[in-house]
Amino acid sequence: MKFTLLSSACGAALIAASSPAIASKDFSGVVQLDVGAGTTETSYISSLISDLDDPLLVNGKAKGLWPLSEEIHLQADIFAEHADNIVKDAADESASTFGAALHLLHPFENRARLGVVGSLWSNDVLIGTETSDDATYGLFAVEGQFFGTDWTITGQAGLFSQLQCGNSCGGTLDEGTYINGKIRYFLHDNTSLSLATTQMWGSLNDQDGIFGGKSVTSNFSQWMLEGEHRFADSPFSGTFAVSHEHTSVDLFETSADTNTVWLGLRFYYDQPTLKAHERSGAALETPTFGNSVESVASLFYGDLGDLDLPD
Repeated sequence: MKFTLLSSACGAALIAASSPAIASKDFSGVVQLDVGAGTTETSYISSLISDLDDPLLVNGKAKGLWPLSEEIHLQADIFAEHADNIVKDAADESASTFGAALHLLHPFENRARLGVVGSLWSNDVLIGTETSDDATYGLFAVEGQFFGTDWTITGQAGLFSQLQCGNSCGGTLDEGTYINGKIRYFLHDNTSLSLATTQMWGSLNDQDGIFGGKSVTSNFSQWMLEGEHRFADSPFSGTFAVSHEHTSVDLFETSADTNTVWLGLRFYYDQPTLKAHERSGAALETPTFGNSVESVASLFYGDLGDLDLPD
């Protein structure tokens, strides 16, 4: 039985998000759009069995926060991403992701916020150069923010699982655990620099029996350095970021590294400054683990038939 805890948390949050909360005059939110261009390098074995490409990415998010009471706040997110050029010479070189998350948060005045989050998302997965499918994932985590005079530290720790997949999902990311953290420093109320990191430990789906009973793990790590500035007397801000992600599979010691440059635009509703949004708005995130969900099967599975691998 997978994710009974996740289902319970999502159900509780959905009940909390009934119409009185949605109608709250204290609602605030943010809509964001980011575009990125990346370059990917693979290890020697990876280059023999897989041909990962340099991705082009577009992602969007809409997040809102409702104070249900002085003690409990609800944040709801919807998100989507489209990536092109994941695998060279594949039948389908693109992949899409879309999903939603619900956060229940308890504020501690202006010092901190602590809470829990549940997320569901659908992800295209690319398997070698011939096959693609889609998988549904669920995630549950605990999270918190801690506020200083000019800085914020955010942390999250959780677990995720593949809840459903198509007919040919052997070698795809199946389940695992993760931690992430972010430190954000405000040069002034409407200009900030942030550094975010994620570390994930996962296992691969063996529904096709391709591992021969072996336990195969995949690790993912990512960091992103971002600057954001909100324009004077405007609800809009611009962002510039650089990120690095590393995905590895232990069975053949295959790995891929992707460096990406990002440009973004944000629209803030009913939040006077970036610092105010960080402390009382819809500022929390949930991960979908970069390009690892889309590409890990190709990184492992690739065109294994072209290699003379030992049994």
